[in-house]
Amino acid sequence: MANTKHEEAVRALKQAGKVVNLQVQYRRDLHLRRENILHRLSWDDTPTTVATTPSLLPSDRLSTINIIQESHQNSRRIFALKLSFVTRTPLVPNEEDFEGRIIEIRSHSARHVLTLRCANSLEADAWFEAIHACVEALLTQALAQVNLILGQNPQVRRMGWLAEQSPSDCGRWRAVFVALTVNDLLIYDSVPAIKQVLKEWGHFRMGSSNDHAPAYSNKVVQTTARSFPVIAGLSDVISFTTRTGTQEGIRTHLFRVETHRELASWVKTMIQNTYEACESTLQVNAPCIWQERRCELNIHLERGLSLNDSAGGQLHWEYPFEAIRVTGDDGKQFLWIEFIGGGVNKN
Repeated sequence: MANTKHEEAVRALKQAGKVVNLQVQYRRDLHLRRENILHRLSWDDTPTTVATTPSLLPSDRLSTINIIQESHQNSRRIFALKLSFVTRTPLVPNEEDFEGRIIEIRSHSARHVLTLRCANSLEADAWFEAIHACVEALLTQALAQVNLILGQNPQVRRMGWLAEQSPSDCGRWRAVFVALTVNDLLIYDSVPAIKQVLKEWGHFRMGSSNDHAPAYSNKVVQTTARSFPVIAGLSDVISFTTRTGTQEGIRTHLFRVETHRELASWVKTMIQNTYEACESTLQVNAPCIWQERRCELNIHLERGLSLNDSAGGQLHWEYPFEAIRVTGDDGKQFLWIEFIGGGVNKN
């Protein structure tokens, strides 16, 4: 019976007689020791990873979580919090977490997720607030380091992790790393390495970012408010929506944040950055078709809107911003503007 399975051994004992002689041999409890679960957890802060992929992650003991098992001195793991993403609500809905006891921490590469389950929701809230405060403080340090590396040219106003909801992905949330400079809004799947930051942010090249747009083309159109009643699982999402003008049409992004403080900071920074980008750009020209004619729409910060013929440069109409009554678009290619005293809409 030494090489039999448990079910086979039970079956053999049941079929045996009334008296069964068993030979028992003492063996050390090597096979009875529990496997240390910490050895199976993966993270990005191993020495080889940091050495081969330069990033903004220093070997700072103050920016780590230490998980220690008292019975074994070697059962200890360190998880770097700098540039990680901590969420109170899992990005992938967990049917077992109906009590709201889970906290998720994603590594800066977004490849690894550390899921912590607390005893109750109150304890989960307390742990989340403490960890989130550390992550925010470390993010402020990383932002200062990036601007020091870039020499404030361009200046990075804000960066950090957000959760984005894609309409084409059945409304699921995904983690994105967003960087807002004085010139551009860049969206990544993970934290870019230092070489990538110098290449893209320092020289205004967007080669590897999943999405990018000039700062003046972004607009915050909707946010959740503190005054709304919070209903767990229904209205507890703190989010803001942006619309961005691109060559392919209007792109809408729905971003989720974890706290109202984050929401206020992101919205304020983006609005202020858009205004400053418009002041520095002063004028934007866009080719268009109006009444079956090829034209050019000019948007000037001080003079307003004007439409010129692409061929001869003939001025068709010109209005100040104060004359705009209403505007609209289909999100793809059509734009219509109604001016006060303009008679008909300008499509």
